[in-house]
Amino acid sequence: MEGTYLMALLNTLKPSERAAFQYFIDYESEVAPVRYSQPMTLLRLLLDAPAGHVPAKADIQRALFPDAAPGRLEKVMVDAAKILRRFLLRQGEMAGDGQTREQLDWLQILHQRGLDNWRQQTLTRLTRRQRERPAGKPEDSRDRFETEYAIFLQETNHNHLRSDLNVPNTLAALDEYYHLMRLSLLNQYLLQQKVTRLDLPLARPEEDVPEQYLRASPLLLISYKINQLLSQDPPPLEDFRTLAELLRTHEATLDPAVLKDFYSYLRSTCALLINAGEDDLLDFYHQLQVESLERGYLYYEGDKIPHSAFLAITTAALRCGKHDWALQFIEAHKGRVLGENVHFDLYRLNLACYHFAKRDYQTALDLIVPTYEFLDYTLPGKRLELKILYEMGSDLLSYKAGAFKIFVARASRKFMPAALRKANGDFVNLLLQIIRSPRRDPARGARLCRRILARPQAAERDWLLEKAARLK
Repeated sequence: MEGTYLMALLNTLKPSERAAFQYFIDYESEVAPVRYSQPMTLLRLLLDAPAGHVPAKADIQRALFPDAAPGRLEKVMVDAAKILRRFLLRQGEMAGDGQTREQLDWLQILHQRGLDNWRQQTLTRLTRRQRERPAGKPEDSRDRFETEYAIFLQETNHNHLRSDLNVPNTLAALDEYYHLMRLSLLNQYLLQQKVTRLDLPLARPEEDVPEQYLRASPLLLISYKINQLLSQDPPPLEDFRTLAELLRTHEATLDPAVLKDFYSYLRSTCALLINAGEDDLLDFYHQLQVESLERGYLYYEGDKIPHSAFLAITTAALRCGKHDWALQFIEAHKGRVLGENVHFDLYRLNLACYHFAKRDYQTALDLIVPTYEFLDYTLPGKRLELKILYEMGSDLLSYKAGAFKIFVARASRKFMPAALRKANGDFVNLLLQIIRSPRRDPARGARLCRRILARPQAAERDWLLEKAARLK
């Protein structure tokens, strides 16, 4: 059963949802067609299994259909997955996600049946509730447009030639939804462009959002501020601080899922600023990550974090001198990274970063693997290897540095964005200059320090400065 669609769905259920699903099955058993009795029996068997134990398909087959053909179980599993799907959809409606959608559908039914008086009462209540509170997520803005459009249809059907037919309100709601969805897509694209090479032409930044919409919708205003930040390289520091303050101010009005996305943009922007030389933000960045962990903003699929967040949190903590906290974080998230077959290597690199910070160079070197599935692990892994070889005085350093320089040049032509190429290219070029410098050459050391300071975007800049300073 492991790896099937049905088990994948079941494994996402929280304990409270599993209990509710049990009640759902008991109720459905009384009203469902006979053909669903076996799928429900299968679901009960799976739900009653001990935690962590997944019965084998052969055992289920023997328990339910001892005399049936082997293919029978597959059909029952499909029906069982349909039952679970129906339960999850109903749970979403009961949680309120589908309440407005349900009322909008109901308005259409009332109209089709000629019950426009009742339709008007329902529409009035729905409109009042929507206009009293700002949109907390994009779906709210879409529902508001559809509600205003329903009013337009109602006014058109009863046109007494004395009103605006609700056209201004409908157009305003449509504009707000359009700008919001465009910003949502464009912001994701702009962020993606900073971590991978995209040959597609960049869509224009959003510049023409009417001021009245920004004043009326915190959701739209914050999305717009994010767009302005990501459209500039590097993002302006003052605009970043404004975004952070906006998020604090409007947290209570925003949907939790939207807050999760907005804080992801805030962390990403902070990282971009630090990479551009704003090292004073390091402590703020680390605290922002800690708060995001505590609030659950960094977790997906239950208790898993993205691979990029794993390394970013570790390195920020280590740069702030929070060595003990970093080790606790690494160990607590071992095996809790999104994706398959990647956990152990990613854990090892995070642990290697910790041991490097503690100056345990051989242990750190032994933990590094030659390559990783993700570029944002391969590059730090190769840079860490070079730093370790330098600290250990290894004869392999010049050879490895040359190989890394070739790797960066080739990768930049295929999939590495310009900013990433420059950061890593500057790192290896400056490192090679340090390697080739006499150990005690104050003039040379001073020149190298000035070159490093003139390249704030260079990867591992603090470490390079430390090594160049020792030449003085």
